[in-house]
Amino acid sequence: MQKELILAAIDCCKKGGFIVYSTCSVTIQENEWVVDYALRNRFVKLVPTGLEIGEDGIVKWEEKRFHPNLKYAKRILPHMHNMDGFFVAKLKKVDNGSKKKKEGEEKPKEKNLSKKQKKKANKRKIEKQRKEFLEKKENIEGDVEEVENLEEREENAKMEIEKTEEKETKKAEKKKNKKSKKAKKVEVEEEAEPVETKEPEKKKASKLLKKKIEKKKKNNNSKV
Repeated sequence: MQKELILAAIDCCKKGGFIVYSTCSVTIQENEWVVDYALRNRFVKLVPTGLEIGEDGIVKWEEKRFHPNLKYAKRILPHMHNMDGFFVAKLKKVDNGSKKKKEGEEKPKEKNLSKKQKKKANKRKIEKQRKEFLEKKENIEGDVEEVENLEEREENAKMEIEKTEEKETKKAEKKKNKKSKKAKKVEVEEEAEPVETKEPEKKKASKLLKKKIEKKKKNNNSKV
């Protein structure tokens, strides 16, 4: 429910506007989890709240890793700040629309691209990922664990691109092999056809010779 509410609020907001997401709860599922979902599905970014009170938002929780800029969010804890617990995050809208829709619109265009164009597109993707990586690295401010996590993500993205290129080359090789096999089959069939035609011709010739020999014998017998 809260995920739908935050997405609806972002969609209603103008480009360049701000959205403040606040709850009277301290649970991660209602706070960081929801904001991270919004960051993955809409063109928004987290900015400092301007609050001097409160702890930074949680970036790591058990095996879950959230966006590193969630540190800009604030968590007010009753046992530390002597007031009711709640969560505050401030988002700035960078662009309109949904990230998933724009990714879906770009996919059919890639199908019509040639191999050279696909390679160029893959290189552009890697460059974008590097730029995002450097921006995130600056925002982390010396958090070694987060830097290592980002480096792992970058390596995984490169591996995925390499795997897609390998799959494309394998598909192209399979197509070539299929075409060559078909061509060989056609050649074999063409070579086999004249052999089949020659055999009945030989039989006909042998029959004609037999008939001629029989006629000669009859003629000789009649003369005698």
